[in-house]
Amino acid sequence: ESADIRSAAARALGRIGDTRAIEPLADVLADDTDDSVRASAAWALVQIGTERAFEAVEDNADDSYLVQIEAEKAALSP
Repeated sequence: ESADIRSAAARALGRIGDTRAIEPLADVLADDTDDSVRASAAWALVQIGTERAFEAVEDNADDSYLVQIEAEKAALSP
């Protein structure tokens, strides 16, 4: 339930880089109410670096500054 723990878990998944985490991270990015958790999910998706991961970040960019920064990184990736 803790935003700090959810954020740390998302970042850990990004460091691991397993593509099986893309959909759960995309769900967190789309649905979590805490901007720091959403930004961590976006960061993790950028770290995973697949086309689907980048799409998930770009699709969920919104008015959150932290999420927008990660979406910009995803948009600039090859």
